[in-house]
Amino acid sequence: MNEELLRADSATEVLCRWSGERIAARLLPALEKPPGPARCRRLRLGAGEALAYRRVQLIGGGRMLAEADNWYVPARLPPGAEALLRTTDTPFGLAVRALAPRRETLSVRLRPGETPVLELRAMLRAADGMPFCEVHEYFLPALLRGPGARP
Repeated sequence: MNEELLRADSATEVLCRWSGERIAARLLPALEKPPGPARCRRLRLGAGEALAYRRVQLIGGGRMLAEADNWYVPARLPPGAEALLRTTDTPFGLAVRALAPRRETLSVRLRPGETPVLELRAMLRAADGMPFCEVHEYFLPALLRGPGARP
């Protein structure tokens, strides 16, 4: 699973294939997680550009598979994507599919025996190379039980 996630441009698509189910993003109350200057630099945030934050649980096959924090630049998303992200259970990867995003891994941490078993940080870039989202994902032990296993 780790290798597949690292090769993929969309964690959502990997989770869909793995579970054979639609993946839903359950919105969680947004905690205050300021982006910090380093993240703003990595996202090339320009003067006057807003940065949004979204925290979700990714659910598939009746199981929570991952949690994700997304810091993104709404002005760089496809038309209508920001509304989907704020008001629906649409996973980030599906909402931005029109950008043909490429995923650049920033860090990987295996955490066997902990609540998340894999922690990934990645930058999402549009086809033109412009970054539009930094994601921090925590993949949970339900992934190790395989598709179709009981929650």
